[in-house]
Amino acid sequence: MLAPTFSSALSFHRMDRKAWIAVTLSVLGLIASLYYNATHQPPPAPPAAPPLAAVTPAITAAPSAEAPANAPAAPATAALPEQTEEIANGSMTLRFTSHGGGIAQAVLGGRHTDPKDQPLRLNGTGAIPVGALTAKPGQDARAPYEMRREGGSVIFTRNTPEGLRLTKKFTPAAEGATEPFATELEVTVENTSAQPRSDSFFLHSGSASPIVAADMATYTRFDWLAGGKFHKTDASWFEASTIPLIGYQTSPAKAVFAEAISGPVRWFGVTNQFYATILTPLPDKPTEEPTARSVWATRFDVPSPDTGLIDPKHPIWAVTGAMELAEFKLAPGAAQTMRFRVFTGPKEYGRLAALGRSEEEISDFGMFRIFSVFLLNGMNFLHRFLGNYALAIIVLTVLIKAALWPLQAKALRTQKQMSLLAPKIKELQAKYPDDPARVQRETMETYKTYGVSPFGGCLPTVAQMPIFFGFYSMLGTAVELRHSSFLWVKDLSLPDTVGHIFGLPINPLPLLMAGTMFWQMRITPKTGDQQQQKIFMIMPLIFVLFCYNFAAALALYWTVQNILSVVQTYLTRGQPLPNLVPVSRDEKPANARVVSDGRAGKKPGKPART
Repeated sequence: MLAPTFSSALSFHRMDRKAWIAVTLSVLGLIASLYYNATHQPPPAPPAAPPLAAVTPAITAAPSAEAPANAPAAPATAALPEQTEEIANGSMTLRFTSHGGGIAQAVLGGRHTDPKDQPLRLNGTGAIPVGALTAKPGQDARAPYEMRREGGSVIFTRNTPEGLRLTKKFTPAAEGATEPFATELEVTVENTSAQPRSDSFFLHSGSASPIVAADMATYTRFDWLAGGKFHKTDASWFEASTIPLIGYQTSPAKAVFAEAISGPVRWFGVTNQFYATILTPLPDKPTEEPTARSVWATRFDVPSPDTGLIDPKHPIWAVTGAMELAEFKLAPGAAQTMRFRVFTGPKEYGRLAALGRSEEEISDFGMFRIFSVFLLNGMNFLHRFLGNYALAIIVLTVLIKAALWPLQAKALRTQKQMSLLAPKIKELQAKYPDDPARVQRETMETYKTYGVSPFGGCLPTVAQMPIFFGFYSMLGTAVELRHSSFLWVKDLSLPDTVGHIFGLPINPLPLLMAGTMFWQMRITPKTGDQQQQKIFMIMPLIFVLFCYNFAAALALYWTVQNILSVVQTYLTRGQPLPNLVPVSRDEKPANARVVSDGRAGKKPGKPART
């Protein structure tokens, strides 16, 4: 149980009226801040380049004649008419363009459809093809190439004014391949001039945009793994920094992100909540690690996936990026080739891990990764037998609760012990009203006398918090949950919104979660004074704010966990209250025996008067 276990771990001094006012204002400020951030997004960053002539709006079936307001630059006209080519393998269709010489879009169907049941389009909002090669980031990204089809490959060639011949060969995975979302890319730079050349190029990853308008900006990112460390720049990084509520700007908006790379680079790419485009340099020898010089990224406005329109008050951002390759040093007539793997597909952790170059790091599970991976594997394992992810989450929660059952039982016993000691603690508070330090010392001495650990009640919470945040990190980006329904929940990966009141969404599951938390608090033995108990009654509100606009699967887990805790509390509620027996000074508290049936333990003694 959350509130009493926290109160047993922390000993608060009695709070006066001013302290209560401060707590109330803090909670109200948190609510106001969340509401303000949801309804007053800062204006978009200044344009990184002039607008494009045409782009494809996010997750739609047909192209639009309107371009994002500040999309990356592209040439106004092309010397050659655009040629296109498509290659399909049953899992995806890659659309190639001669303008930029790369992948214009990766189209995923089947279960990878958008909320309107249209095929999902990666790089659907971008004008820069995946695999575009430029001397400067974002510039001349749609320069014309000659394009030809050779079997299952598409080959692009271009001669630059500086005397370089650029050749790019894309070979998508064949139908039935082990990894259908992978494409091989060979980039060859040949010096056709009579002079030695030293050049570097930026290889572009295309763009990523939200699948639904409710996606958090932190999910839309440009990521890379270099020097053994994971790095990310999300769409919110470009915003102007302001003080909440006051609106005072502390730093201006930023148009571009640029950073030098030190050490070998494993991969780079763009990602949204569930899908990613990842470019992985492949070494010629297993012992080699390709290097790069820098990374670059920018963001631009795109139409809302829900309405198809750009809303300046609530902008939706896409992110595009590139990596500067290591310098090409070529003698006249010499050539150099680099190989890459281009992944354009779902961020399924096992699928990415099987690629073998740490691409799974793009899942960004954070410090609770070990818990997230364990829970994700457990959820997928149970899904194979149950056929429903909601049932898999429920059964997984039951198994976790069963494993923590002895710990919870011990915590409940500690809470009962502390409730019996409550009168003694109140006597101390009344005896030393002006000396809180003395009250603290005497309280701890009382606990020690009766062999009660004030931290014993918080053990289940300590164990549950990593699991909760592991679920939070995992469920927020688990593509497996897309389109998985349960009762009134249409999609476990989204909030379970059933309607709106005054423009605010109605999400029943987080509210049900809060109700089970209150229920749990009501039946759990009370510890601490009334002031502390009232403070912890705020915890359900905090959890509601935390989960309200998050994936419904998280609220489902915590609701089931609360219900199981309530059941355990009722099962142990009828047990007789323990009699507290003082332990000897030289005996460790762990050896203290609690008498629950009137008989003495190992250390006989007169039961404590309560």
